[in-house]
Amino acid sequence: MLSSVKLREINLETRVIPRCIHKLLGSRLYYVRIRPRLLTVREAVSRKTVEDIPFLAVDHDSDPVKILEVGAIAASTAAQSGGNVDLVNGFDHPRSIISDFTLAEKTLQHFFLKLYDDAFLKPSPIVIMHPLEKIEGGLTQIEVRALQELAMGAGAREAHVWKGRELMDYELESRSFPQEGWASAKPKWDK
Repeated sequence: MLSSVKLREINLETRVIPRCIHKLLGSRLYYVRIRPRLLTVREAVSRKTVEDIPFLAVDHDSDPVKILEVGAIAASTAAQSGGNVDLVNGFDHPRSIISDFTLAEKTLQHFFLKLYDDAFLKPSPIVIMHPLEKIEGGLTQIEVRALQELAMGAGAREAHVWKGRELMDYELESRSFPQEGWASAKPKWDK
């Protein structure tokens, strides 16, 4: 039988180790600026940036539907396919920042993969989603929720929506932002 001291040590170890791993993998902060014709994902500390047109080259003939290319390369792939490949943009709609939730989620997921393609373990970042167009009159609660769900579906462990001015690198690094810019609930780590 294990003593109560030994049981406390085991409980402490099982709580500390996952927290350490979670901290290593989840401490990244991604800032996502969304425009229908340009998607930018920036990692706050390293300042590594992926910026491209949010196009997907999709082969609808395959089952399940297969994504062939992402970004500007997707446009050339679709042009060279002879009509077998569709060029789609999940962020291009006349009234809303998201036109197709599933396609937008896949696009964001591919952008995240490009950002940490050299990592052994894929991080689960905190993401700040920042729509920069088609937000006249503010964001509805549905749009805010959709942006949060989009980031979570793409691999984020936590997602927030920012509606203010574009954020500066020092604000992202220090994780302290102006108070008036949050469209979603203010993060607990924001002072």
